[in-house]
Amino acid sequence: MFINDVGQNTWEEINDGIAGSNYGWPSTEGPTTNPAFRSPIFAYGHGTGPTTGCAIAGGAFYNPAQVQFPATFVGKYFFADLCSGWIRVLDPSNNTASSFASGINQPVDLKVAADGSLYYLAIGSQSLFRVQFTGGTALSITTQPTNQSVMVGDTASFSVAANGSPTLMFQWQRNMVNIAGANAATLNLPGVALLDSGSKFRCVVSNGAGSVTSNEATLTVSAPPPVIITEPNTDVAIALDSVLILRDPFFFTNTLNFSLDQRTRIMLFVRNIELLPSENSSAVTVRAENAQLNVFPLTVEHVSPLPDVDFSQVVVRFPDNLPTGQSLFVSLTLRGQTSNKARITMR
Repeated sequence: MFINDVGQNTWEEINDGIAGSNYGWPSTEGPTTNPAFRSPIFAYGHGTGPTTGCAIAGGAFYNPAQVQFPATFVGKYFFADLCSGWIRVLDPSNNTASSFASGINQPVDLKVAADGSLYYLAIGSQSLFRVQFTGGTALSITTQPTNQSVMVGDTASFSVAANGSPTLMFQWQRNMVNIAGANAATLNLPGVALLDSGSKFRCVVSNGAGSVTSNEATLTVSAPPPVIITEPNTDVAIALDSVLILRDPFFFTNTLNFSLDQRTRIMLFVRNIELLPSENSSAVTVRAENAQLNVFPLTVEHVSPLPDVDFSQVVVRFPDNLPTGQSLFVSLTLRGQTSNKARITMR
């Protein structure tokens, strides 16, 4: 709440209405450094001119149900002076005022209507006047962009709709940075990658008279579940001893693998297992399961894409308690998504 205070000899004031405040009258008027008094947030001196006057009259915040003026007026405070015949507008964010209208014959009251018009009463003219914005209709977002969830490689689309004239202009932003060439009401992002996940998109809509910014919408990009490559039309994994490069059945140990424990490592070939820059092989878990549904975690030692193909290699080490002489079903999990079960055979 703002309180207009008509001065006596020197100053006209706009005060911030705060309970229990002492605004100094009649001990002082205008700005003060006395800690006993609350100084005005804005004051102007007596005189005849575009920024001076003799009696502050009328006050109204611009927060109508329907914004008609440019968006830059929203939240501003109109006030008038009886003697100098002007209306000025105060910005509460920095307590500075700028000119709005002049040549008014003794304004005494101001009101903002629900349709966004500003009314002022001029006693010298014995008339009520209405001020409307004729440079175009004020901007407003009518449809906000919404969050999008897509798969890797798909196209993500964000849309915004707004009212206002003259012609609307659009500028999309990603993480609050302008996207070059993104100047339509719909933003299409073809071939999204996992790295795009979590990015936030918004649109700044303008029409020369002002601008308005949409809400942010978040892009979530998911990869399809990992797929362990198997022989065609079977569940048999295409897996190799990582040293001997031989297919199963696999020995539990391998004296030729140069490791201290001589434990066999096998290579699985997996699609849809792209790691993010922040991830390493620990993001991947692998387990084996036998016919009795006993589960045996396998240690993942290496994950890397292979050149010129659409799959990666995953190297795992057999655990101490892995059973031999039977088939095991291996599966892999990354970011909560689990692959198919692929069969390997132990000697």
